[in-house]
Amino acid sequence: MNVTLPMQELPVSDIIGRTASTFETLNLYTYRTSVDWTKADHRFWDRLRWGHERGYELGGLHAQAINRITASWVLGAGVDAELDTETESPAADYTNDLLRRFFSVYLNLMLTTYEDSLGLGDSFLIVNQSDASLTMVPPDLVTIQTDPIDYRQVIAYQIDSQPATGVMVRDIYTAEKRDLTITIGNEVSNFVFPNLIGRIPVVHFANDRAANEIWGRPQVSALLALFGEYNDVIEKALGGVKRMSNPVATFEGVDNPQQVLKANSTRTEDYTDPDGDTQTYYVIDWARQAVIAVGGNGSFNFKGPSPFTDDARRMLEILFLLMLQRSQIPEWVWGGAIASSKASVDAQLPAFVHFVEGRRHMLSGRAADDILGVTAEGGLYSLADIWLRTRALTDPQVMLAPIHLAFPPITEEDLELRLKQVQFAYQENLLQRATTLGLLDLVENPEAEAAKALDEDDLMFARGQERQSAFLDNAMARAKRNEDDGPPPADDTDDEED
Repeated sequence: MNVTLPMQELPVSDIIGRTASTFETLNLYTYRTSVDWTKADHRFWDRLRWGHERGYELGGLHAQAINRITASWVLGAGVDAELDTETESPAADYTNDLLRRFFSVYLNLMLTTYEDSLGLGDSFLIVNQSDASLTMVPPDLVTIQTDPIDYRQVIAYQIDSQPATGVMVRDIYTAEKRDLTITIGNEVSNFVFPNLIGRIPVVHFANDRAANEIWGRPQVSALLALFGEYNDVIEKALGGVKRMSNPVATFEGVDNPQQVLKANSTRTEDYTDPDGDTQTYYVIDWARQAVIAVGGNGSFNFKGPSPFTDDARRMLEILFLLMLQRSQIPEWVWGGAIASSKASVDAQLPAFVHFVEGRRHMLSGRAADDILGVTAEGGLYSLADIWLRTRALTDPQVMLAPIHLAFPPITEEDLELRLKQVQFAYQENLLQRATTLGLLDLVENPEAEAAKALDEDDLMFARGQERQSAFLDNAMARAKRNEDDGPPPADDTDDEED
């Protein structure tokens, strides 16, 4: 059954700026897929963020700032990782320690990889099977091969590099093997290494990738035109300031300007006009001309142009505000002062926190879940899973299980408010000692510390009971002695005086 829909009502996938086809007749029982293989020009975006791309020398510098601010807020404080299992064993503790060390040691490389993903649209990390180390690969060297039936399934990553003149290296990573080909001149050597973990040891960090896209997009791709305008305004403003910063000599009110120029000229030069005639114009060498003669009612002075820098500044501010809106990074994050008429940091912070949290979820990828029967896919979850499987090849103490990632809080907590909440709950007998101590985050092991504190309370209570018993015993002993000795003798001296 065919149903005809108006062309203007047809939904179009996220293929802005890319070639697409629409059909007036839509078959509701036919499933069509549209795979987008468009790959960002990584060299262009790399030159842009460093201010080396022509036409974006100044405006393009904002790209690197946006990428670094985003990467710093999302991943700069690190990430905690541990096995997502309730099993308590020495193997689990050992593996958790390895995961913490892994994310601590390689944090700088992960931060660089993520920043490249934001700036270029794509970045890649390889987990080396020999020693479980990480290698970062430029995205322009990578070719992605997908399943011919299901484009969402990557079956191989091909990496072509030229480490030295006359040397070509091709690496093809699949779930079954690593196929390495080295070409030196006319000599070709091929090596095949089995893949012992059953997963492709390459992690693709694709930024802002749509559902039908294979490659990612640079974070600032939508700001390219704005960067060009920003660059153009700055360059023209700077050129105007340089050109107009020196006053211009001006003859005013003269009846014969040509005669005045001739009278004050130091030399003449000839030129050919558009009609082909030779003309002579007079040149005044101001460094040699000490006196200017002006005839009639004329006058001579120096004049500067009308100020235009304020207009340029206002235009740059408008462009910068558009940049803030599109990048979703508030002005205070850039380090700029916030005027009283603008929203405060407290008002802008919640929206920015949600933005960073969303970016963290995108960077993390999908976690593994044994109950749902899914494996880790994409992002940091995939990286941690592949690394742990590779480490387990040479370390029998490693425990394989789903992994849980936790990012530190984005903003500092109001400690005074938290203390009041904990005090209230504890006084109302709503919290146990160990839970209360854990909420205060004062010790590493709240349960053990609370147990020790309880033991100390019992000990202090027992000692108090002993001291009280000893005091009562002494008091009773003194009373007994006084009773045995009888009443004190009467004082005769006092009786005689009376």
